[in-house]
Amino acid sequence: MSYNWLGMRKLTEEEVKEKFDKGELAGCFRLYGDGTEAEISVEEDWDKIEEHLKAGGEIGEELARKEIILPDGKKIVAPAVVDVSGIGSFDELEYSLWGTIQEYMEMFGITMEDDDPDWATVKAVQDRLLTILMDAGVNFKFFTDEKQTEIEDTLKATDGKLQLKVSISVSVTDVDIDDIMCVALEGGITYWADEAEVTGEYLGEYGHEQIARGGTLNIHTMEPFDDDETEYYILDKEKLLKGLNRYLEDPEKPYDILVPAHNTKGYEIDTCQVDGVVADMIIQYALFGEIVYA
Repeated sequence: MSYNWLGMRKLTEEEVKEKFDKGELAGCFRLYGDGTEAEISVEEDWDKIEEHLKAGGEIGEELARKEIILPDGKKIVAPAVVDVSGIGSFDELEYSLWGTIQEYMEMFGITMEDDDPDWATVKAVQDRLLTILMDAGVNFKFFTDEKQTEIEDTLKATDGKLQLKVSISVSVTDVDIDDIMCVALEGGITYWADEAEVTGEYLGEYGHEQIARGGTLNIHTMEPFDDDETEYYILDKEKLLKGLNRYLEDPEKPYDILVPAHNTKGYEIDTCQVDGVVADMIIQYALFGEIVYA
């Protein structure tokens, strides 16, 4: 594991040589793979610096820092800008956090059956911690300079509003689909649909498991809305995913149901945020392409 303290900016070899030639390398730090560092003195000669770099070591300079106050008045010192754009999916941080959570639970006599992290627990703790730090004034930089420039270039003013179109990768599992369908059939769509009939044989134990496994449901509407007075609408996995995509693109959706993916770059669905309203909108987008029942 390489040196990764976010309060330190790693210098390129060109920057190191330039700073050395200008006599400005003193006060910077040698960075080691075990997470330690050593301050460079004014007497340091170039041969030792070069030897360190050739051995795989790095050189860094400490970032500007500021004092902030946590909710209960605790003072902490943080980098003026905490650049997390290179962390990706936060894997190393999340595994470390899971170890802390395990130790905490053991104080209650709670032990884990294996060492695999429970990502929902990790994310709940991590999200709360990041929220507290940001509310206190920690300035997190989540995008690289290139990505930030790309985002800014896509911002356009239309009728006094700013519109942002950014392509993101979203992982959707069969379990996610099962959860969405379960919420929809157990209350989300029951005010306009009174039947969800399985087509053919059951592919799972329950009807809400049909879609994720490649099956279909015939959804019966109590009050037809289209010109042909169609009462039954066929729902399959492809339509469900299109409906989910339409929901995610809806600027007026009630909840943001995406969270950073824990083991890949991109996002995944947080089904804890999928209530009856969300599931209803997803199904309506899937079947009708719009919201027709409210």
